[in-house]
Amino acid sequence: MNLEKTAGHVTKFASSISDFSLGKSHLKFFTSLPEHVFSRTRVMKNMYNKRWTHKEHHQSYELNNVFRFILIAHNNYLYKISESILEEKAFKDLDLFLDNESVHIKNIYSYFHEIFTEIAIYENLRYDAIYNSMNNIATQSMSFGEISLQRMLKLRFFDNLSHLEKTRKILYNYIFKGSSKQPNRHIMDGNGCVAKFILKNQAFFDIPDFIFKSALPDYINTFISFIGTKMSNLIMDISLYPNVRKELEAEQRSLIKKYGRSITSKQIDEMVYLDAAITESLRLGTNNPMKEAICDSYLPNGAFVQKSSLVKFTTISYNRSSEIYGRDPHCYIPERHFELGTKLEESSLTNIAWGLGRPCPYRQYCARYMKYFAALFIRLYNITQGSDNGYTGHQGYIFDIHVLHAKKNLFLSRRDL
Repeated sequence: MNLEKTAGHVTKFASSISDFSLGKSHLKFFTSLPEHVFSRTRVMKNMYNKRWTHKEHHQSYELNNVFRFILIAHNNYLYKISESILEEKAFKDLDLFLDNESVHIKNIYSYFHEIFTEIAIYENLRYDAIYNSMNNIATQSMSFGEISLQRMLKLRFFDNLSHLEKTRKILYNYIFKGSSKQPNRHIMDGNGCVAKFILKNQAFFDIPDFIFKSALPDYINTFISFIGTKMSNLIMDISLYPNVRKELEAEQRSLIKKYGRSITSKQIDEMVYLDAAITESLRLGTNNPMKEAICDSYLPNGAFVQKSSLVKFTTISYNRSSEIYGRDPHCYIPERHFELGTKLEESSLTNIAWGLGRPCPYRQYCARYMKYFAALFIRLYNITQGSDNGYTGHQGYIFDIHVLHAKKNLFLSRRDL
């Protein structure tokens, strides 16, 4: 039953897995309530980590904070690995160039999935023998939007859980070889990877082994599925809008002329057009969050929300509202964020990709890495739809677990700015 007109931007659909869908007037309400009222983590627990004990869940939250500091300390290693793998990929692509010196990428999402999986393995584990298991982690749906929950309910739920737990166990057993629980030599003999750093400092910082079953695989999944998908959307946007591509190229040329080819933190701060381009891509490519009511409560319009109800915010509609984003809200226009004052790594009413009220603690880490990766890619490749003459067709979006471009193919040609 649709209650939109009579219930103040609150809807309820008979076919929906969620009990309530909240409109834009309820954004602050939805995002500011504490976890003991509307809980995001409860949904995650029930759908993906139901077999964990309460102690393990509490421990995983603490370990995520520890892991975040470890990642920040390893920023330079991640950047170095990313540059090395991208340049190696570019060299291999030379064999695929057509007569016009371009390569046709049939599916940018698959293309980037492979790249980000490889980066994640070498950043965190150094060795590629566990590639298939990491790929399994990356393909697990860690989203809990409408489509993801519906899909989960259609599956034999215990099978899905056992598969996820099995994958985490494979990762753990790879890090600690054999019954003696000795660290894997392939990891310990390497240089700089995250797993080695944790193992070497585990006793000093009192880090439990559970970090290798919780924070590490969760980060790998987020890195590949979230950042990889968002970068795929951005590169597709660049291919569809030649004017945006030219602005991004001009910005990179200016920075290279000013600072040289190395990408530093200072340069990342000065990539203002790239900042706006990624922010705009996130705006159009962010899906619905879902929360569970921990207790009986009332919405601002008076609607009663019973305990255990699932409540979501209509992010897709909000992000396409002319009241919020001005002219042509369905179009990809990075310049709008100069007018709105939106910054990629700052959560705000015009940038809810990281959440609001209690935003994602990884937002600065992710934002800076996305700018670094995108800058590298723009410097290495000319990104087009094969021709800048005429409009090639957008084809819209697919609203799945992630919001994806329906159009997946583009052309890359090797170059150095």
